[in-house]
Amino acid sequence: MDELIQKIIDIENKAQAIVKEARDEQKNLDVVIEAEINEMKSDIEKRASDKCKMIKNIEDEDAQRRLSEIEAEKNAVIERLEGIYQSKCNEWVDDIVNEIINV
Repeated sequence: MDELIQKIIDIENKAQAIVKEARDEQKNLDVVIEAEINEMKSDIEKRASDKCKMIKNIEDEDAQRRLSEIEAEKNAVIERLEGIYQSKCNEWVDDIVNEIINV
């Protein structure tokens, strides 16, 4: 009888050890999963940040290119207007003087 009780106690101790081991493994697994989740979040945040920087660089380059185009267009218009002024200046002065004299 004592031997039977001892076997039952041994079985209970083994069962408790198995349960404890399973709980410990669950805790370790929780820690590993949390670490993997944090690593994934960090990776996603880095990729999103890198993508935002890349898009910003592209947008900045496009804006700079467009600004250069507008500046070139402005300079071309100013040059054209100065050319018109140079070629017509004397004519305009004569027209204005004639209008004033003939009034």
